Amino acid sequence: MLLVGSCQLEPDSNSSNKEERVSISISTSRLPSNVNLYKPASALGTFADITSITVDVKEGDTFLITAQSLTESAGNYSGTLTNLPVGPGLTFVVHAYNASATEIFSGTIIQTLTGSADNVEVYLSPIDDGTGLSIPSITKIEYLRSIRPSKSGFIKVYLKGQVG
Repeated sequence: MLLVGSCQLEPDSNSSNKEERVSISISTSRLPSNVNLYKPASALGTFADITSITVDVKEGDTFLITAQSLTESAGNYSGTLTNLPVGPGLTFVVHAYNASATEIFSGTIIQTLTGSADNVEVYLSPIDDGTGLSIPSITKIEYLRSIRPSKSGFIKVYLKGQVG
């Protein structure tokens, strides 16, 4: 599962040529309608559960932007990230939260901004709920060696696994 966020660079009139303003937009409304029905067994939520999105931007180990909230309108989240340097590799981290403020999706990309219509795409992956996934296994199969015409027979299959 993924969400795509795109950023469009705009010259920052209040800064030198080495800093830019980035408009960011993340859309959950452009996803196929059935994507909200699918929830992996170990995920904390679906796209329909997203109620807020924040963005962090780092240069190396230094945070340039921390937990900047994006504004939601009809399934589109948007905002402006200011004073981002052109040239060095920047780490964009996107966090999506549910109504309980639990992070249910996240995504990270490292990208260098060039200052000429850069596009940054961040793919969001579901956060694992930590319950694990148990797949049942067949432990034994019993059957009759032969079944005569007009007679009934049986096949018994024994499974081992978790219920639910």
